[in-house]
Amino acid sequence: MSIEQLINIYKARAIEMGCRWGDDRVNHRMLFGKIEAHFGKELFSMIDPAYRSGKTEHWLNILCAHSSVEAPLTRHLMAAYFLFRDAALFLGHADAILHTKPELGDLPHIFGGAPTLFEDNAESAVEKQPEEELLNELVNLAQRDDYDIAQLWRHHYTAMKRVVKLLPNAGDVIERRLKIAAANKRRNAARALKTRERNRLRDIQWSESIKASSAALYGENAKPIRITRNKLLTASIFQPKGSGWPQEPAFPLSVAASKAHEESIWHFYARRLLWTLQCLHDPETPEHKIITLSRLEVNKARVVMAYFSDFVPCGGGSIQVIKSILKERGISKDWQGPCPEREFYKTGRAYLLRTTRRGPIGGHTGDTQPGA
Repeated sequence: MSIEQLINIYKARAIEMGCRWGDDRVNHRMLFGKIEAHFGKELFSMIDPAYRSGKTEHWLNILCAHSSVEAPLTRHLMAAYFLFRDAALFLGHADAILHTKPELGDLPHIFGGAPTLFEDNAESAVEKQPEEELLNELVNLAQRDDYDIAQLWRHHYTAMKRVVKLLPNAGDVIERRLKIAAANKRRNAARALKTRERNRLRDIQWSESIKASSAALYGENAKPIRITRNKLLTASIFQPKGSGWPQEPAFPLSVAASKAHEESIWHFYARRLLWTLQCLHDPETPEHKIITLSRLEVNKARVVMAYFSDFVPCGGGSIQVIKSILKERGISKDWQGPCPEREFYKTGRAYLLRTTRRGPIGGHTGDTQPGA
């Protein structure tokens, strides 16, 4: 039915019920009063937000073509229910209007033709959407909210009606796509479960291999080198294919093992200096020469030398002896040094100047002096 035809049905029935003004016009005030009395204020407020907020002046604009299009569907349902109460009565009036006054609208009969009142503004937005876009949208909505076809019709009636007009078997297409998507989801879930189980077993094996490589590196009876995470992983016998570096959450045990067994810079300084002291031939070797032989940064090396001042030099290098000394003094792999509160000048690219000989103090070599 067209909008004009529906409005004519409303008007004709309202006049039949005595809500007349003049010859053939509707008494809006009387009609609204009867509708209000029929539903009661409490139920009326629950159904209609405009009534609840006191905006009733234009409530019966459903009897005007332009306003009727924009009126809420619930308002049409309330008016139609009050006026007819019975579907057969409504259809009888509709049949009379359709056959006696087809010029009131675009439609010569009930089905087909231009959009009706109940194809609201939302439909005009989807009208221009291609068939495939509508199908994809509805499939995505069904997947997101776990809807079947019946629920799609209930919750997305406008879009479903439009897509069926474009493609009569749209329901079957949507169901087929949903089944395929569900099968893919089950397959992906099974694959993900299999991957998690495989990674769990690999993680155990990898973490044990990292611990073994740690024991081998720290037990090597040679001049100590700093044992970093990279060295631990490189020395690890087991390395999962395609996983160069353990990452969480796939390999939590391996990540923990690599972090636990890498050594701090201070732990490395302690091992290197003790080794250098062990390998001395002359117990009276001056401090600056010992530091030179250790090939360590001077300031940190001096602090560590002072910490081990009671160590008896010479006797030959022994990693086992060094490990025993560190254990006795409670020095772990993450040792923060004998004076963790002290700040040292950084070496390499992070070094900052302490004199103005090559630039401003606290700057880098070649920096411009302030005011120069």
